[in-house]
Amino acid sequence: MDDQHAWNTVFCEHCGLTLQVPVYCKNRFCPVCGNHRSRVIRHKIDVLIHTIQLRKFDSFKFLTLTIKNQPDIQNMTDELITAFRRLRQRALWKKYVRGGCSVIEAKPGEDGWHVHLHIILESGYFPVKDLTTLWKQVSTGQGVFIKKIHGSQVIGYITKYLTQEKATEKEQKKMSQCLIGRRLFQPFGSWFAIVKAIPRLKFPCPACNKNHWFFGNHDQWFRSSLPQSILDDASYERAPPKSISRQRSLIPEMGRTPTIHD
Repeated sequence: MDDQHAWNTVFCEHCGLTLQVPVYCKNRFCPVCGNHRSRVIRHKIDVLIHTIQLRKFDSFKFLTLTIKNQPDIQNMTDELITAFRRLRQRALWKKYVRGGCSVIEAKPGEDGWHVHLHIILESGYFPVKDLTTLWKQVSTGQGVFIKKIHGSQVIGYITKYLTQEKATEKEQKKMSQCLIGRRLFQPFGSWFAIVKAIPRLKFPCPACNKNHWFFGNHDQWFRSSLPQSILDDASYERAPPKSISRQRSLIPEMGRTPTIHD
């Protein structure tokens, strides 16, 4: 656990369990903040895998696309994403691929930054020779890596690239700053509509299994602290705070020690 990271204390409205959640540090590759992002994306992919009905000759495939290293990570990222968009517009790509999702990974190297895309495809057999030819036509890349994977492997393959744990904090912040406005996880094709329809992931209280987390004045929002006369009133309905959506989006960090409010 990172003791240097800032934390907020949130509590369950129903049972009073209090937990600590990380305050977003604006580093998109922070392993502490990334825990929430990874859980949300794992949930989306899990729903995807169990929703998709593969066609007779289709399967899941893991694809990596790269281009030549450059000293400017932002320009390289723009070039890579533009090339991938052009690839998806090709008739041959549309012939084989129904949908998928991509994750951006960036690594510092001796000759500049190495930015590449890791992609999960739902597709039929895609000849490597044809795919390589297409990629060379739309980018400065020289080759591709693709292999067939089982549905149970998809989550592990795509989520391990969401954090850059091997990079230094300075490099992480540099990458985070240059990737502002870019989605680290991006569905495309038929997967886009499926992901958009997936309900927001809820994080139930480990003590009572409710999903109402709040921060601030504990006594103001904890139901058991209200007068019994109010609680007995059938017409009583607690007015939610204006920032309820933000408060409920705070995700408990299960690695922190919980406490119970007396």
